[in-house]
Amino acid sequence: MNNIRSTLVTIWRIATPYFRSEDKWAARGLLSTVILMQLASVGIDVLINQWRNRFYNALQEKNWDSFTWETMVFCTLAGLSVVLAVYQLYLTQWLQIRWRNWMTTKYLGEWLHGASHYRMQLQGDAADNPDQRISDDVKMFVEQALNLSIGLLGMLISFAIGAFGVCVLVFSTSSVLNTPPNRWTRAKATIPVFASGAASGSTSVRRTYATWAPWAGCAGDISDPPRGCCTSSSTRW
Repeated sequence: MNNIRSTLVTIWRIATPYFRSEDKWAARGLLSTVILMQLASVGIDVLINQWRNRFYNALQEKNWDSFTWETMVFCTLAGLSVVLAVYQLYLTQWLQIRWRNWMTTKYLGEWLHGASHYRMQLQGDAADNPDQRISDDVKMFVEQALNLSIGLLGMLISFAIGAFGVCVLVFSTSSVLNTPPNRWTRAKATIPVFASGAASGSTSVRRTYATWAPWAGCAGDISDPPRGCCTSSSTRW
């Protein structure tokens, strides 16, 4: 735990000076835009998950108008997703270039300041290709810092949405199952079901009349169902 904490402190200490430098407004603007695009991508995933519900319901119901409409909706969402992905990659790489340029200039300046390289050669401790090492290390640090931070943010948001959907599903199912038996007869059950992954949607159990008991579609007490009532066509899950 202490190693992780010290590593995070070191990363923070190396990364934050750029966002406080003379290029801070461009850096903060690009970073904020990339984060907003990541949030928008997660939102589009949610809309696509909801679209799946409507699209497959249209297929099941053989509704041509809904099918064509949902096809156009999917094309719109897919186009927005592609545009967001392209511009997010472009702005991320732009931020990486500016960040790498600033850090490389800073560390090369510290390396050349006070003739440190010359004194190290006199002492016999000369390093091989220090400028190339600085450039490669800066590149690796900037790319991994941005990719890991943005990716972690997207995963946390997706997990939060999935956890919320699971909680809603659990509480909705619990409330229906705790309904008094005399209210189950001829009751229409509609439960919101949410995906537990990166998106959530509301998939309703449609045309379901009192399916919590095999004989719930019949009148009377569910503890004593009439004969002939429990047919396969009267119960839909």
